[in-house]
Amino acid sequence: KSINVKGDVTSTGDITGGGTLNFNGSGEQTFTPNNMSYPAVTTTSDGSLTISGDLNAVSVNTTCTTYIADSIITTGNQTYSGAVELNGDTSLNAPLIQFSSAVDGPYTLTTNGTLQINNTVNVGTLAATTANIKGDITTSIGGQTYSGPVTLQKNAALTAPPGQLVKFESTLSGAYSLQISDADSQFDGAVNIASLITANADINSSSITTTGSQVYNGAVTLSQNNTTFKGTSLTFAASVASSSAGSGRTITFDRCTAVDNSSASVSADISYLFDRTS
Repeated sequence: KSINVKGDVTSTGDITGGGTLNFNGSGEQTFTPNNMSYPAVTTTSDGSLTISGDLNAVSVNTTCTTYIADSIITTGNQTYSGAVELNGDTSLNAPLIQFSSAVDGPYTLTTNGTLQINNTVNVGTLAATTANIKGDITTSIGGQTYSGPVTLQKNAALTAPPGQLVKFESTLSGAYSLQISDADSQFDGAVNIASLITANADINSSSITTTGSQVYNGAVTLSQNNTTFKGTSLTFAASVASSSAGSGRTITFDRCTAVDNSSASVSADISYLFDRTS
């Protein structure tokens, strides 16, 4: 049966139920079990929900502030309308994981499923699969890895510490601008966005396309034999080199792209071509 909770709750034992666990009061609910299994967990309150043990459920839907410090696995969606605070390394597994408010905490956040970010994220390290980004993302300790397709739904800034990596292992798309600050970047799939600003960049993609400008303020490393760059303008501010010295790489530019490499050192094995047919 379903359980409705309106007051404070503290539990340190395992919790198993067969209905909906619904919080609709202003109390503070704290759960620190080794395992919590419930078909659905919902909140309609202005209190807080703290989950410090593993949670297995069909779905999670919270409107209050939620504190998480472990693993939450659901066969349905996880929707966090209120703020989320990480109290420890956290793993979220669901078809859809949606954050409507800010996510904070100096810990690792790992998501498996479509990650929908509608606000700012400021965590220690981020590892995501498919992601829709509608807010700025900052990692304070480690890098950011996106193993599935990433879609920009708003102009976004991704920031990580110097020497760390913001890595796109699949496609990056969306009619918006992306700025990557402080950290290095790596693009393994096709890029098709409005504009791009980054520092050191490893280009392991066959095509980087923007409707606006591309600015590479750090060293650019080419890991593909041939990469096509297309945009209104392209600026290499530092250096351009092959990932394997002497292997020879070709950069193909769209005929309408204005290229500025006057401040860059370009390795002798890099060839420039302009596509007069595009």
